[in-house]
Amino acid sequence: MLPIMLSEYQDTTLACLVATLPSAVFVLAYHVILKPRRRKQRAESVVYHHFSCCVYNLDRFYRLARKELLEEKSNIRREIEETTLLLKETARKHTHAETSKEGMSPRLTVRVAELN
Repeated sequence: MLPIMLSEYQDTTLACLVATLPSAVFVLAYHVILKPRRRKQRAESVVYHHFSCCVYNLDRFYRLARKELLEEKSNIRREIEETTLLLKETARKHTHAETSKEGMSPRLTVRVAELN
């Protein structure tokens, strides 16, 4: 270690300030300026990464949900059409049998005719 001579006479206050002031300024600057800046950068990168992952996952989720909904709707439509086709013939037979016996009211006959 090399001795540094600041003045010709010994001043303990000056020696303490020279030893502690630069360290104190560095510690203060680190805690006040650098640390918050690093926290902010980390938070932004984490939020951006998390947000982009969430957006991707939500987009994927909505696409899958929409696809399942469309498949379900088409299945329901298909079942309705099949049921309607099956019941039309039966309804025609019953209508024909009732009208030949003159047992069905005219209003009901019109309603059944609308279905065909």
